[in-house]
Amino acid sequence: MNKKKGAIANQHRLTRAENPVAQPQNRTRRSISSFLSFGALTLILVYAAQKWFAKAEVTHFWTHLISWPLFSWLTRPSWVIAPLVLTIVFPLLIDFPRYPAQVTKHVAAVLWGHPLNWQVWLSRIAAIALLAYLFLISPTLSSLTTASLTWFVPSDSGALADAIVVLGRGETANGQRYEAAAQLWQDQRASQIFVTSQENFIHTAELLQQRQIPTQILSGTNCVMTTYDEAVLTAAILGPQGVEHIILVTDPPHMLRSLLTFKGMGFSVTPHTTPLPAAMSSAERSLLALREYPGLLSYALLGRLNQQSSNLKQPPAKTLQDIERRKCQLPKIE
Repeated sequence: MNKKKGAIANQHRLTRAENPVAQPQNRTRRSISSFLSFGALTLILVYAAQKWFAKAEVTHFWTHLISWPLFSWLTRPSWVIAPLVLTIVFPLLIDFPRYPAQVTKHVAAVLWGHPLNWQVWLSRIAAIALLAYLFLISPTLSSLTTASLTWFVPSDSGALADAIVVLGRGETANGQRYEAAAQLWQDQRASQIFVTSQENFIHTAELLQQRQIPTQILSGTNCVMTTYDEAVLTAAILGPQGVEHIILVTDPPHMLRSLLTFKGMGFSVTPHTTPLPAAMSSAERSLLALREYPGLLSYALLGRLNQQSSNLKQPPAKTLQDIERRKCQLPKIE
């Protein structure tokens, strides 16, 4: 029996040796087959992810329970660096040599991995993560990532518009956007100001009152959770009022995604960027910019950057019903 198996194996080897041309062809076929299978699997996963993230509740879950809490943790270097340093050092202290003559061998094992045990791998991964984090929060990367996002944003042309739309960012990152909106109105660039959250609405109203600007020009919405929400609700509220051309006010990292999203709603948009607060750390600036890249990719996959509506004056009935049910539209201040 063993002789028979050996003879069959020898015959297969002779066949392959006699036909060397067939071997590269077989390898090419296998490579093509593997590539096609991987491509098909990738397309299926992308399509499934697109359908899954298209649900509003999933998007809001990701934004509020994962994205912003993760951002808040990463913008505190002490919260990140200390655990990573402990992860680097603690595994190496396990089985640390008691005698000085063995310290050199232990250090060599850490640097070159002889042997590559779990302590060495864990310390190496933590060290790489620490170096990567320090690079991500550096002022250099902050400037580069922000600059690359603003390359594709046109400058404010000074054109007149129907409304000034001010997007919210959070109390610590609002910067000068409300002051800029008040100044744009005083320059007679538009007849009204629209803000996209209740907190920002109150802040803007106080600012207008301080500048002796009539608060009747102010309106807004308080139901936004994402940039897409801001565009949808702004279009549903301002569109029926005949607003087609807007001046969009937000910070440089956020402007590109906002500009493309509002254009997708059918608005003609003049971007007006305002700087982030001077007190904001380089870690916050860098991570705000880095957060926009996956945001742009996800919006592109979800089709949120494409044309959503051809008629601003007739928003979807479902959106109008949702605005009324949730009381999203903030009334003008008399």
